Amino acid sequence: MVGRAGSFTGGGCIDIPSASALHGTTGLTLSAWIFPTVIDGGINNANGVISKRTDSKVDSEYNLSVWIHDHVFVDLDGDNDRFNGSAIITTNAWTQLTLVYDGALLEAQRAHLYVNGSIDAAKQETSASLTPFSSTLHVGCMPAPAAGTLQNFIGLLDEVVIWNRALSDAEVQRWYANTRP
Repeated sequence: MVGRAGSFTGGGCIDIPSASALHGTTGLTLSAWIFPTVIDGGINNANGVISKRTDSKVDSEYNLSVWIHDHVFVDLDGDNDRFNGSAIITTNAWTQLTLVYDGALLEAQRAHLYVNGSIDAAKQETSASLTPFSSTLHVGCMPAPAAGTLQNFIGLLDEVVIWNRALSDAEVQRWYANTRP
């Protein structure tokens, strides 16, 4: 709901069954305002924000999380091209995360991570299209059954949005300006 943040205490997440509108195929944008109250950056405990996967190497379409050393981590079409941003995510502060994937671009330019409307990382993605897995969409956690945990986000999430197209730089900046708390 616009104007109201969801509170996540580490005990669960929102699960949305797979649907064609959730597949990015050749273009995808994920965005969310996060207000982490705890960041558990342990090697086996990411803080999942938006994830469409069953496990790290099982039906993993896309994933956006805060993980080791309080950085944002991204997986697209599996975790072969996993990358992280350079911005440090702090607790008790609102931060907007936006991931843009454009399969029509050159391999070295397909993935862009924005923090607070500004580019944080532009990375290589070998996949020209994302495999449309039937995995569940998770908001507020990242499933990792092999590790024996759901790797939950702890804090507030707001303005969680998925577009099945790549937003332009100008659109990302407008989205940041228009949704800023």
